[in-house]
Amino acid sequence: MLRTEQGSPTPPTTVASEAATALAWSARLERDSAVLPHHGWARLRRRPFRANRRVVYRRDLDSAGQFPCSGLFIDQRTGASLLLPTEGGEVRSWSEADVILLGAMRSPGQFRFRAFFVTGAPNRRPLATIAVQQRSDPATASPLVAGARVAASLAGRTALVVPAVLDHGTASLGRHGAVADWVVEQALDAHPIALADAATTVTELIDLLAGMWARCGLDHAPLHGHDRDRALRAFAALVEQPPADIWPHDLDPAQTWPRVQDALTERRPLTVGISHGDPGIGNALRLPDGRLALTDWEDAAHRPIAHDVIKALLSAPTAVQSLNTSTPNPLRAAMSAAGAAAWERQLAIALIMFLTGWKNRHARARRRNSLTAHTQRMHRQLHLLTRLLES
Repeated sequence: MLRTEQGSPTPPTTVASEAATALAWSARLERDSAVLPHHGWARLRRRPFRANRRVVYRRDLDSAGQFPCSGLFIDQRTGASLLLPTEGGEVRSWSEADVILLGAMRSPGQFRFRAFFVTGAPNRRPLATIAVQQRSDPATASPLVAGARVAASLAGRTALVVPAVLDHGTASLGRHGAVADWVVEQALDAHPIALADAATTVTELIDLLAGMWARCGLDHAPLHGHDRDRALRAFAALVEQPPADIWPHDLDPAQTWPRVQDALTERRPLTVGISHGDPGIGNALRLPDGRLALTDWEDAAHRPIAHDVIKALLSAPTAVQSLNTSTPNPLRAAMSAAGAAAWERQLAIALIMFLTGWKNRHARARRRNSLTAHTQRMHRQLHLLTRLLES
């Protein structure tokens, strides 16, 4: 059994140390926040937690019970609970968290997690969750807090449910200069989107985002020259030096390349607005009253809104079938007045810009032994791009 030490460990390199680090950091931040439950280490014994590569949770938590937010801890693919005994071992901590989800994009140099505080005495209300993201450079803020501020600005301006921001800050953690940004948000008593409902939910999500963009205001700006050059270089490498099997067998890179070049000659402006950054079904939740919530705003920024549409489409199992190249009704007047590029052209450019990072994603997939899944995602992206370029 691994026992956490008083204080904060250094950035983790193993499953056990990842769990210990998340719990120790959570306990430390609970003392900093005015809205998280904290009773003081002197009055509490360290509690046991179970852990594996995805989740850390209190050993005494009733995984079969209907405690608040229990619907969040469900495997989207299988519908099974994530809160089941595993071979991952036990960790003890002073943290008051009930469940911690370890960030999928965590690394030894940038640890991240989300802790949930959703059970216990009434004085633990409101239900809360704390998102924690280590800075890759201790002197440079992560986008987490800035994204939370964008989310907070949307109150009353969208039909999407956006978790309320309750608190935020920055803390030095560990003995080797680790610095993390953190945001406490309202925890939503909701359920993840089942894969069977993904296609219809993506359509609903894009419609709701379009309404949000219309209410919040739109700008229009041409594609920057350096972005265009970067995209051309990246796609040229994908055509000329592709990894094995990265292109679908029914697509010809030599035919796709001139269409990509033509798309990037677009001089008409692109439509810009408040962008979530990653509004896929993995970040969407269904509330009991039927409303759709959108969480995890850490990548929110002002960018071409077609980026969000592409990320939503790619989160559906059938991105091409979910595609609608018609300009969303709420956006038509503003786009027409600005002389903006056609909607399908904007979507194509957004997907080309997303593919600019294909090399890094391929290298990451190789390190994680997930090349098969990465190749499948690339096939879906290239099929979607071909469809857009043909529109």
